[in-house]
Amino acid sequence: EWFGVDWTVRLAGDDLAEVDTIDTSTWIVPAGLTQVAVMTTDNKTGVKLSGGTVGNTYRVTNRIVTAVNGETLDGTIEITIVEE
Repeated sequence: EWFGVDWTVRLAGDDLAEVDTIDTSTWIVPAGLTQVAVMTTDNKTGVKLSGGTVGNTYRVTNRIVTAVNGETLDGTIEITIVEE
């Protein structure tokens, strides 16, 4: 299943002239989940994951480096595995 982070607001800065974009994106995936695929646009990132144990909650972190300012930013999402 695909999960993602929308970085639009954090990349906008205080002034629209300061809009930044994503230079690099990496995903920190905990044991129990497997990273299958990734995608990155100028302001959004995604990761396709598999695995996990029903009932467990996993914290997955997307770490980006911005193109203009060279900032390193983390965005963490929590994923709870449920039965289908």
